[in-house]
Amino acid sequence: MGRGSVVHVVFGRPHLDGRLDQIAELPEKVASDDAGLHPVFYACQRGAGRFEHLFIGNLESRIPAFLDPSKKGKRTHSY
Repeated sequence: MGRGSVVHVVFGRPHLDGRLDQIAELPEKVASDDAGLHPVFYACQRGAGRFEHLFIGNLESRIPAFLDPSKKGKRTHSY
């Protein structure tokens, strides 16, 4: 197996590409919003709920989420 082979085994490539496209379409955060934003993992650890519920909520636009161009990953509003 070469580099990236696991992606083809674990996920169907079209499904993974679709999810990555959804994430890429999230709006970028504005510096003035930074005080009220936390990484998804931080919100989960502080009682916001399970990651998969927050992530689906983010993708369905029920829970605001923003891309932080200065960091990797997503940031979402705290609860």
